[in-house]
Amino acid sequence: MFRRATRWTAPNLELGTFPLPMTEDPGDLRVRVNMDLAAWIPERGHHHQAARDFLEYLYQPEVIDAYNASQLGFTPTTDAKQNDDPRVAGMKPYYDAGQMYQGPSVLVHKSIPVFNYAQAMVLGADPQATLATIDADWARLAFRQA
Repeated sequence: MFRRATRWTAPNLELGTFPLPMTEDPGDLRVRVNMDLAAWIPERGHHHQAARDFLEYLYQPEVIDAYNASQLGFTPTTDAKQNDDPRVAGMKPYYDAGQMYQGPSVLVHKSIPVFNYAQAMVLGADPQATLATIDADWARLAFRQA
């Protein structure tokens, strides 16, 4: 959402990316990368060839490159076109070197609207009450999975 808003409110604004320290060592720099999209074919599936055909379609360079360009992503294939968007240029050396970490937002179960809660706190909701609600959501999730 930020990218779209920036495009409309400040089209000439130069944005970039940079790594953050991950430990007390300021030289231990890494970039956040969401690796929440994965594709595989379950062994017990009934339509293996159709699944292979679909994955082959998705991994065609014009399809996968277009998707990743629209998301400022890096294509995870050895023959991928390089992402030359200046907004992610600061991340590229770290990405190439494997100096990355998984964004924590993908580790929160989808039934817990953590983004809504964060937005509520930014807009003035009581942090203690919001955190108590998040704790209750986690407790309900744990109860259901037991």
